[in-house]
Amino acid sequence: MSSGRGRPWRRLWRKVAVGGSAQIVGTMAVTAPIAYGLLGGRVETAVFVGFFVAISSTSILIRELTRRNEVHAPHGSLAVGILLLQDLAALVALVLAPVLFGATDAPGLGRTLVQLAVIGILLTAATRFLLPLLFRLATVSGREAFGLMVLVASLGTARLA
Repeated sequence: MSSGRGRPWRRLWRKVAVGGSAQIVGTMAVTAPIAYGLLGGRVETAVFVGFFVAISSTSILIRELTRRNEVHAPHGSLAVGILLLQDLAALVALVLAPVLFGATDAPGLGRTLVQLAVIGILLTAATRFLLPLLFRLATVSGREAFGLMVLVASLGTARLA
């Protein structure tokens, strides 16, 4: 998610939230009924399939925008913002899937939502306070230290989840 560093996200947030949400919901509205008909008539499965059809590949699209030198263009920034919103939505869907599909060993919906909220708060705090410190240390320490710091940040995030 480092592709978003240095962008004026506050100005783009409304467009990203509205555009990204409309894209996800619109794609789900088109594909979920098709999945419902093709996959045996389970609503949960149809919604889940519709959701994952709506999610784009962030790495492929960012690479293509970079190749065309359009990442920093207004439409490139908007596209990257929507892609990151989709990535966050995909994480939430993956965490909620066992609860929504009724897995026997899954915690309750309330507990899962509280865990998601705590993880979101911790990640926001880490993004605001810890990552800027890590980036400053990386610029002073050199390239090898940056790789080590990325590894530490990734492992810390994985541990939270």
